[in-house]
Amino acid sequence: MALTPAPSIPDAPTTAVVLTSRSACLRALLVRAVLVAAGGGLFAGGGLFGCRGNSGPAMIAANNDTNIKRLGTLYAFFQLRHEFRGPRDEAEFRAFITAQDARRLALAGVSPASIDTLFVSERDRLPFRIRFGVDTRVRGPALPVVFEQEGRDGRRQVGFTGGVTEEVNSATYELLWSGDSDRGSDADLPRGRGF
Repeated sequence: MALTPAPSIPDAPTTAVVLTSRSACLRALLVRAVLVAAGGGLFAGGGLFGCRGNSGPAMIAANNDTNIKRLGTLYAFFQLRHEFRGPRDEAEFRAFITAQDARRLALAGVSPASIDTLFVSERDRLPFRIRFGVDTRVRGPALPVVFEQEGRDGRRQVGFTGGVTEEVNSATYELLWSGDSDRGSDADLPRGRGF
């Protein structure tokens, strides 16, 4: 019996996967961030698996362009680094953020010198409400953790782990704040939540 050689697998650094849709690039960014986090980094420097027209740092900046997105991303990173447990309180969350590499925080528009402004909404100029102690699981849905107090025009933004935001009415806001929506399966969650 003749043996046939296994196909060769190119080295990871030289392999380029071209992703054509923005959502595919965002998913690749999340995967890269998880992989880099496992090695000790918060945000990946360098390229992003060949997403057309976007460098890794540019995509990180674009996807963290508001404080609510930044806090959602940092909350998810906290969970990743703490066995999927959310921060117990604001002091623990702030300590975690300030302990991160300043250069990596800068990629997302966060300055360790002005952490206080990170916790304030640019839209209503009020401090965010944050649900502390929200735990997750591997490949779990994006969970609501950052909430505007007043919002704008009767609608408030809610920030989810991973940086997704959604503008919601009062009834949805209260449902998300209560945590009742966390108990559903991924299929039960409205658009924009989960991967």
